[in-house]
Amino acid sequence: GRFCSVSGKSDKGKATKIVVKLFEKKLGKVETIGIGDSFNDVAMLSVVDFPVLVQKPGNYWEEIDLQNLRRVSGVGPQGWILAIEELTRL
Repeated sequence: GRFCSVSGKSDKGKATKIVVKLFEKKLGKVETIGIGDSFNDVAMLSVVDFPVLVQKPGNYWEEIDLQNLRRVSGVGPQGWILAIEELTRL
């Protein structure tokens, strides 16, 4: 298949900030959730209200230390489900 590669001075955190600003322009203040499992998710997790780290294959978490970071058991989609279930109970 075909794909497009984007590189340069961009990361998930910058992209998240842009998307949040677009939503807030339309809706006002929004609360944000970020779910990731890797070091490449740190920039995104650091700019959301509720950062969540799910497990990697092998049932372990990356050694990521962020304020308010929640760790949930579960790899991939299972971890996402558990994260959303936990956050909706808040």
